[in-house]
Amino acid sequence: MLPRELVEEVLIAARRRGGSFSELFVEERTSTSIRLDDGKVEELTSGLDRGAGVRVAVGTSYGYAYSNRLDRDSLLQAADAASAALQEGAPGSVVDLTERTGPGVNRTDRPADALPAADKVAWLRELDDAARGFSPEVVQVIGVYGDSLQRRLIATSDGRWVEEERPRIRMVTQVVAARDGTIQTGFFGPAACGGLELFGRYGAAEIGVKAAGRAVTMLD
Repeated sequence: MLPRELVEEVLIAARRRGGSFSELFVEERTSTSIRLDDGKVEELTSGLDRGAGVRVAVGTSYGYAYSNRLDRDSLLQAADAASAALQEGAPGSVVDLTERTGPGVNRTDRPADALPAADKVAWLRELDDAARGFSPEVVQVIGVYGDSLQRRLIATSDGRWVEEERPRIRMVTQVVAARDGTIQTGFFGPAACGGLELFGRYGAAEIGVKAAGRAVTMLD
């Protein structure tokens, strides 16, 4: 996410007035959300959020500052602001940063952000058609699709360097069924800490049918 040289520079700047420890936390999150209500796309939004926090420790006391920009000047300003909370002391150093990795549980071979929004809307329309086709007693269908990808970097002055990705995906449907003045609702919303693999387990049509089946069953 950030060049190693820049990260080291920020960690050193954070310890310019001493301190026993400094840390940089960086996060970037992309997301997409689509809402289909009775066959109409009511909402389609996408976003990008990013920011970084710098922390410096002296014993059990901390100085902290953050920035929503990831350029060099902004990160160094945050480091200076964090270090300003400390008393004057000898500048601290940074140990060679070593990448730490683990097995990880949030991995995907089919990232959702690689799929065009039009295809995601098509899934919701398929869900809507399947739910309505389940029974003439289905009177309303709402489908919501969402995905996001969080990327994180944590680097510390004692040599830690950790990067991870957190993919999320979900498709939700709410179906309303009515009979002789009685109204019931069915809901189904599978989700995963992953990518498009979710739809290998649950097709859009299957999600719509499950919710419709629950709504119609509740009428009895």
